[in-house]
Amino acid sequence: MGWWHAYYAGHSRSVGGRGLVLEARGNRLGSVVFYEAKLGSTTLGVIYYVAVKPHYRGQGLGKILVLSAEELMNPDLYVSTLQSNNTPSRKMFESICYKPYTWSKLEDLSPMLAEAIYRSTCSYEDDLVMIKGSIGEVRLSRDSLKRARRIWDITCYKPWKRMNPT
Repeated sequence: MGWWHAYYAGHSRSVGGRGLVLEARGNRLGSVVFYEAKLGSTTLGVIYYVAVKPHYRGQGLGKILVLSAEELMNPDLYVSTLQSNNTPSRKMFESICYKPYTWSKLEDLSPMLAEAIYRSTCSYEDDLVMIKGSIGEVRLSRDSLKRARRIWDITCYKPWKRMNPT
């Protein structure tokens, strides 16, 4: 993970962000950053960053990291966002029962859920949402969106503003 992503991952601690590191013989192979976005009666389990060193990719380590993070959360939905051209990540998530949604498809299904996920995950550059769980069972309110905006403010906007003070 480069400094830019590490900077934002560090700010997820303010909303309960945690991380796991996968090591073998003292060598760091990969890591995952995750948190639960509590939006009132609904909780999203956000897989914020997954990073595996290039030499170790394609060996199932990303799956181990994501599944390990899932074991430490108890949300209504697990969510992660990525760029649609990131085929290896998409395949990894699909192999562990995540379904891909474009933002427009998700907005058609549930505009409130789309906004809650967008805000809770800082999805500026990502155009694909990976979801594990039943969207139909999620209930959101205006208060849920306020909570999602607060997460966005803490983990996305304020850190961005510190880097761009103009």
